[in-house]
Amino acid sequence: MTKLPKTKKFEVILEMSQRNYPISLLCQIAGVSKIGYYKWLKRQESPTAKQLEDEEVKKKIMECHKKLRGIYGYRRVQVWLEKIYGLHINHKRIQRLMRDRKGNCWDNACMENFFSHFKTECFYLYSFKTAQEDKDALKKYMNFYNHRCFQKKLNNLRTYPFRTQAA
Repeated sequence: MTKLPKTKKFEVILEMSQRNYPISLLCQIAGVSKIGYYKWLKRQESPTAKQLEDEEVKKKIMECHKKLRGIYGYRRVQVWLEKIYGLHINHKRIQRLMRDRKGNCWDNACMENFFSHFKTECFYLYSFKTAQEDKDALKKYMNFYNHRCFQKKLNNLRTYPFRTQAA
C-alpha cells in the first residue's frame, strides 16, 4: 500500500473500519498515522474554504468540458476560466482538479490509435501543399483504414466488417 496516495489509504481505512476492523491495525497496515487519519476524517466532515472553492472550480471545469466536448487540456481550460469567469487560477491547480475527475482511460483511445496510425502511415510520408490535399489524404486513409486495413486486435478483420458483424 506504499504507492497509493494517503487520501486513498484513508478512504480504504474508513471503508474497512465500517466493517468493524480496528482503526489502529488498519493504519499500521496502510503505513499511516492514526492522527493523520483522524485529521483527514475531520476534514471530510467539515470541508475547508479551499476545498469548497475547489469544488466550485471543478464545476466550472466540468462546464467547460461539456460545452467544448472535452477537447480542452489544462492550458486551454485555464484561458477559458479567465475569459469566461475572470478567474486567475494556477495551471497546476487546474491540472490537479482535472486529474481528480473520474473518467474512463479508454474513452479517447480509439481516436488516438487511429491518428497515430494516420500520422505514421500517411501524414509523415508525404508533404502536402494545400489544406485540400491534406483533407483528400485523410479521406483516402480513412477509407483504407476502415475497409482494407487488417487489425490484429480485431482478430485480423478489417474495421468496417468487424463493426457490422458486432452489430
